[in-house]
Amino acid sequence: MPPARQTWAARMRAQALRMDEALLAEARTNTEAAAKDVAFLFGLAREICLTRAPELLGAHRDVVSLAPGFRQRGDGASWSVTSDVCIVLVVREKRALPADSPARLPRWLVTFADRGAGRVPFAMPIDVQDSGSYHRSVPHGDRRVSVHHAGHAMPERGSFACLVRLSEPGGVRDCLLSAQHVFSPSPDGDTGAVFGGLEVKEFVTGSTLARTLEVGGLIDGDEASTQPSFDVQLAEILDPAAVARLAALGRFDPVHPWVRSVEELLILDRDHWFELLSPREGVGSIRVTVSVTPHLPVPLPYELAGTPRNVVRTLYQTELIGFEAIDAQGSRPGDSGSPIVLVGADGRMTLVAMHIAGDDGLAWAIPAWRLFDLSNWLPLPAGATLAPMDAR
Repeated sequence: MPPARQTWAARMRAQALRMDEALLAEARTNTEAAAKDVAFLFGLAREICLTRAPELLGAHRDVVSLAPGFRQRGDGASWSVTSDVCIVLVVREKRALPADSPARLPRWLVTFADRGAGRVPFAMPIDVQDSGSYHRSVPHGDRRVSVHHAGHAMPERGSFACLVRLSEPGGVRDCLLSAQHVFSPSPDGDTGAVFGGLEVKEFVTGSTLARTLEVGGLIDGDEASTQPSFDVQLAEILDPAAVARLAALGRFDPVHPWVRSVEELLILDRDHWFELLSPREGVGSIRVTVSVTPHLPVPLPYELAGTPRNVVRTLYQTELIGFEAIDAQGSRPGDSGSPIVLVGADGRMTLVAMHIAGDDGLAWAIPAWRLFDLSNWLPLPAGATLAPMDAR
C-alpha cells in the first residue's frame, strides 16, 4: 500500500474508533428506546452501509463486505439470529486484537435521524462475521407461522412468501401469500373448496397474524396430470404491526418487484444466485440456482381432506421451477411458502418464486409470474388485481 494511502487508512481507522463518550451514550440510549421499531433501525443501518462503505472497505483491509442485518449469538458450535439490528462486517479472518490496536474494528457506528422533537444520534452495533462461513447477508424476519385445522392433532408449520394487496370492486384487502397446504392443512382435493376462517398464528408467540380467505388455487385430487393444481392461498392481515415486524425486510424493488417470465428468470440466473429465505432458526438464506424448468406437470405427494392422516395422494403442479441448493443445506419441511428472491445492492428484493416442496437438494417453487396472474386462481370478480406490497 502506498505511504499516502497508509496514512489515510490509519487516519480513517482512528476516527472510527475515537468517539465522544457522551455522544455514544446518548446514541445508544436512543437506539434502545427505538428497539421495537425494527424497520426504522434497519433503515438507519442500511443508510450507514450505503454512505460509509467506501470509507470502511478502504480503511480496513480485512473487511470484504458490510450490510445491515441482525446480530448473531452463539457459542462457536451453534448460532442463532437475534432481533437486534446491527451492521454486519464480513472479514477475511476474525482475529482477537488488543483494545489499542490500530487494526481493531469499531464496535459502534453513529448516525443522526429525525425522531420525535428533532434530529438525534443513534448507534448501530457492529457484528463481525468470518467470510469463511459467510456467503451473503440477507437478514430477514422470522417468518414462521402455524395454522391449526380440525382433525389435525398438530398445527401445520410453514412460512409466507410476501405481503400482497388484493383489490376488488368491493374494496381492498392486505394479505399474506403462502401455499394452500400451509394455510389450509389437508386441502380439499375433491370439491376444490378453499378453507377460509382459519387463524394464521406466529409460531413463536402464538399471536394471531391473519385469517385465511376463501381465495386460492384449485387443488385437484383426481391424481391426473390433465387437471393441474395450483397450491396458493391468501390470508387477510389482522395485526399489521406484528406482520411488519416479521416481514420488516420485505421491501420490493420498485422497478422489478417480481420476475415476469421464464426468459427473464434464466437471464438473471446466468449472473446471479437466488436466495431461499428459510424461516428455520439459524438457517437464514439458502443460496439456490435454477436446476430445471419442466414443461410437463410435476407430481408431488399431498395429504388431502377426507383421507386418513399420513396417507398421501399425487397431485400435479404445472410450470414449477426446480431450484438446486448451492449451500450444503437445502430445503426442509417447514420451508413451504417461503420466498425465493433476488436481493439488490440496496437490500430491496425481486420475488422470483414461492417454495412449495423439495428435498435436501432440490426445491420446487411456483414462479412469480404465475403467482400474480389471477387467471391461475379460482374465479375472482372482474377487475380484481393482486400486487406485492412492502411491509409498513
